[in-house]
Amino acid sequence: MHPTDNDLRTEVRRLRRLSMATALALLVVAAAGFVGRHSTKFDEIDVERINVVEKDGSVRLVIANTPRSPAVMDHGASLNFGAGHRPGLIVYNDEQTEAGGLVFAGNRGANGHVSAGSTLAFDQYNGDQTLGVQYLDQRGGRRAGLFAADYNGGLSPAALDKVWRDARQVPDTALRADSLKALDRIYGAKTRLYAGRLENGSSQVTLSDGAGRSRLRLVCDSAGSPRIEFLNDSGRVVRTVGPRE
Repeated sequence: MHPTDNDLRTEVRRLRRLSMATALALLVVAAAGFVGRHSTKFDEIDVERINVVEKDGSVRLVIANTPRSPAVMDHGASLNFGAGHRPGLIVYNDEQTEAGGLVFAGNRGANGHVSAGSTLAFDQYNGDQTLGVQYLDQRGGRRAGLFAADYNGGLSPAALDKVWRDARQVPDTALRADSLKALDRIYGAKTRLYAGRLENGSSQVTLSDGAGRSRLRLVCDSAGSPRIEFLNDSGRVVRTVGPRE
C-alpha cells in the first residue's frame, strides 16, 4: 500500500515535533552543564583593577594600577586618602577594614635621584603595619629588611585619622608640634624588631622594648666588623661586646 499525501504530511509533522523536542532537550542538557560553573580560562588578560568580593558584595581583595588603587577603608567606609597612589594588592578583614597588602613603586627623577620602595605588610587589628618586609631607596640611602611593630589599639583607623587631622590644624605652631609629638608617642608605631640592611651599609638585628626604644643590637658594619650593643632607655650604648682575637 502506498502512503497518501495526508499520511506523508502527518509523518512530516511528527518528525518536526520530534526534532524540536530533541533540540530542546539538548539545550537543556547543555545549559545544565553550565549551572554553578562560572570559571573562565584566559591565556592573558589586561585589566586596570580586579575586586574579589564575597557573595554579599563585601570586598576582600583589590588588585589595581596606580590611578584605580583604592583609598584606605575602615569598616566599609572610605577614609578619603591613599586612593590613586598605591599600585599593587590590598586585602581586607571580615569587617571591611584594610588588613595589609603588597605595594611598590620606583623611578629615577630628572635630578638623577632614585626614589623606590616596596612593602609586603600585614596590619594589626585596628592598627597599621605590624609585620612586614620592606625595601626603601631614597637619595642613595637604601634599607631592606623584616620588621615587627606594635600599635595602641584603642582607636579605629577612622577615629585615629580624625585625631591626627585635628592636631595638624592647631593654629599655634608650638602647641601643634607638641600635640603631634604626643600623638606619635601614644599612637605611633612601636618597632619591636628590625632585621636587615640599613642606610649606612651595616646589617643589623635590633630588638626594642614596648615603647619602641632600641635595647639590643647585633651589628655587622659596612667594614665587616661585628659587635653586640646593649642600650639603656635613653638610647645610649652602655656595653659593647666585640669578637675575641
